[in-house]
Amino acid sequence: MGYKIAVLTSHPVQYQAPLFKALASREGVELTVFYRSASSIQGGLDKEFSIPIHWDRPLLEGYTYQFLNDPLQIISILKQRKFNALLIHSYATLFSLAGYYGGIVFKIPILLHTESEILHKRNVAIEWIKTMILKRLFSKTAAFLCIGRQNYWFYKSFGISDDRIFQTPYCVDNDFFLQQSDFWKKKRNETLSDLSLPSCQPTIIFSGKLIPRKRPFDLLSAYTAIHQEGYRANLILIGEGVLRGEIEQYIKDKRLEYARVVGFKNQTEISRFYSVGDIFVLPSVFDTWGLVINEAMLFSMPVITTDRVGAGYDLVEDGHTGYRYPAGNINALTQYLITLLTEDDLRKKMGENSLKKVLGYNYDNCIKGIMNALAYTAG
Repeated sequence: MGYKIAVLTSHPVQYQAPLFKALASREGVELTVFYRSASSIQGGLDKEFSIPIHWDRPLLEGYTYQFLNDPLQIISILKQRKFNALLIHSYATLFSLAGYYGGIVFKIPILLHTESEILHKRNVAIEWIKTMILKRLFSKTAAFLCIGRQNYWFYKSFGISDDRIFQTPYCVDNDFFLQQSDFWKKKRNETLSDLSLPSCQPTIIFSGKLIPRKRPFDLLSAYTAIHQEGYRANLILIGEGVLRGEIEQYIKDKRLEYARVVGFKNQTEISRFYSVGDIFVLPSVFDTWGLVINEAMLFSMPVITTDRVGAGYDLVEDGHTGYRYPAGNINALTQYLITLLTEDDLRKKMGENSLKKVLGYNYDNCIKGIMNALAYTAG
């Protein structure tokens, strides 16, 4: 059976574009992606990175797309084009709600993809209003695309039956990063030398926006503690954001001679820095998933992250692929760093386990879930 699918999403994203390309190449699939904004391909300012971002990998190749000036325009498009499935990314925008309206009115089965989870406490009044709205939307949703465990429990909290939930594991372009890993790992010493860092000691990596909710200072505090106790490791922070100046001043004040802030690195640049890493840390107090964890594990790094990061419940197996600790508990983070820095064989084995684990989180498995959801909605 063939499927004519409309996809609604905010803007071209480096993680979604390869998925759309792969889905569009499937036999019997006619895919059109509708975007609300072109900011990510025009070099628009990212408020959290605090700099203009222009992704350096193609985001619009291999599939049909259209940018819409008016979010309500999607309603007339759905009326005219006779799609037999509507895949909506997120529910919290006017664009998404307009898509929902069109899908309901023109009887197009709706598939919902969202990162939502139940890890984080929210304002009671806002949560009550949100719940009332979502109950109505979800009653009109044919199928739910599930990115991971916490996302599953979010759907279940609304009473969604398992037969309407389809596993679409959250993933990055594994093939691309594996190729990059093979290339850059051979140049590890050269990369560290360019950063004036010694190659004889392990390297800790952070990748993300340098903003308060990512808690980079938790990692810096833990790193300072191990440094003062005589443990030696390099620290590389990849990213930009409002905290960069404070972070660089902290490194200077604490005389952390092996710590470096390398700034934002685009898709074709970041692998060079991942490839020197031995341990990856994401100390966020809030991340619905955290795809940088997927990226890091493709470079055979064990991961230390918090209990407020969605990916931690799927990808981070305690003592096997990494460790999960209570957000904000710097002592716990410190102890896990010491364990991985001092036990070389354990660190290497956990890195190998990380790679094996994340390989299952790929576009093929994600598309399999989407196709199962389409078959379900088609009856």
